[in-house]
Amino acid sequence: MLIGKTELSMSGRVLKIAKLRHERFEYLDDPVAFIKEVKSARVADILTFLQKTHVERPKFPYQNEPASALVLTFKSFDDWWKNLNFKARDGRVFCRRSF
Repeated sequence: MLIGKTELSMSGRVLKIAKLRHERFEYLDDPVAFIKEVKSARVADILTFLQKTHVERPKFPYQNEPASALVLTFKSFDDWWKNLNFKARDGRVFCRRSF
């Protein structure tokens, strides 16, 4: 289902639950306005969305639950590629351990 340009995934029988179709990869720019659109369209009882990963504390005044995610940070592609300990052609992985 589409609300504006955002694609939603729906689930639930008694309570309709909507979430962003690509929830782990896209975020709402203006959640307050989007929630108003969902309410006016009457497509869901509950809407779930993730806050951007770089924000430490919940920014919006809604019920929230922590979600875990692995986030890899690097300065550039070249920085990541040079420090990659993996040989793709033979499938071996070399690990560095520091104690």
